[in-house]
Amino acid sequence: MTRIVKKIKETGCAIGAKFRDRIRSVKKRLLSMTKLSRRRVDQARTEVMPKVKEIADIC
Repeated sequence: MTRIVKKIKETGCAIGAKFRDRIRSVKKRLLSMTKLSRRRVDQARTEVMPKVKEIADIC
């Protein structure tokens, strides 16, 4: 998504439009998900699902 918006801004189509880059926040949540997924399966599944919901809310 971010790449697409950057390309649009470079072409000049979205002058003045604001877009918040959320790559860092999504990256942090993905890294925490990978750490959680290395735990036991049942425990990891219950801890990973809230992280998936957070990422979906960001997008």
